[in-house]
Amino acid sequence: MPSEEFEDNYRIKWISERSTGKKYAVLLQNRNGPCPLLAISNALLLRGNIDIHQDMSHVNEEMLIEKITEYIFRANPLLREGEEEVVANEQQNLADVITTLPKLKSGIDVNVRFNAPDAFEFTPELSCFDMCRVTLVHGWLVDPQDPSSFDSFARLTYNQLVDLIITASSDQYEQLENGINLEESSKRQVIAKLATDFLEDNPSQLTLHGFHALSSVVGENEICVFFRNNHFSTLTRRDGKLFLLVSDLGYLHEPEIVWDKFIGIHGESQFFNVDFVAYDPFRGVDKRDQDLAERLQAEENRKVLSESQFFNVDFVVSICQDNFRDLI
Repeated sequence: MPSEEFEDNYRIKWISERSTGKKYAVLLQNRNGPCPLLAISNALLLRGNIDIHQDMSHVNEEMLIEKITEYIFRANPLLREGEEEVVANEQQNLADVITTLPKLKSGIDVNVRFNAPDAFEFTPELSCFDMCRVTLVHGWLVDPQDPSSFDSFARLTYNQLVDLIITASSDQYEQLENGINLEESSKRQVIAKLATDFLEDNPSQLTLHGFHALSSVVGENEICVFFRNNHFSTLTRRDGKLFLLVSDLGYLHEPEIVWDKFIGIHGESQFFNVDFVAYDPFRGVDKRDQDLAERLQAEENRKVLSESQFFNVDFVVSICQDNFRDLI
């Protein structure tokens, strides 16, 4: 079993741009998975706001938090100059963020609203994104072309929506016992039905409208953080297309796999390198080796197909034989 000290470290994957030779550090997931601390740190590393020495292969959470705190202090001049009351307020915000940052290593409660990619209920944890100047976005949005749903609950938070559904489900008992307002109850029932249908139809927490909204809200070359299913991923946009940073530890030794093209809502994806060139597993491989690999794969495919055909023939033959014996 790895020690707790090791589990609190992040492995570093070093990647280099071909055009400039510039090296970037990408932090990979540890036991806490795609947590907000990892996503924010990778956003700041790729933007050049914080750096890690190129001799390092691991970085621990304490060092990351220290580097993020230093960046926040540099990036927010109101912490150092301005009216006394403003400076004092910003310094208090920084103190709150420093207290909150360690919580980001294991995940935080995020309460989305369903009307815009950057619509969330404010919490102290989300102030960390604000102070780091990293935008948090999501794609669990109601389509305005469905005005009944959009006008009814799109501006509510997820928690408010769940409360509404629970309240509506208990109204029928309240009507019998306490005689609640039938008009209000009927309205809640309608909204609850629309909300329940929306949640059941979009369990992946991403809608088609949300996907297109992300494509228009995230700026070209902007690096932000995408929230979905309690996972936090570093996200960017290049040439109008969205890409998610690959931070799975299994790709530590795959320098050509850096970005995962965010194609749609059904899990489609395609790997790209740091220069946003589509990943080719045969790039850099001798052409003869590539041809041999392709021939071997084709032969394996033919073998599987042949075995499948023989199996089907044998099966048909056995059925015929059984039927023939029955006739005898």
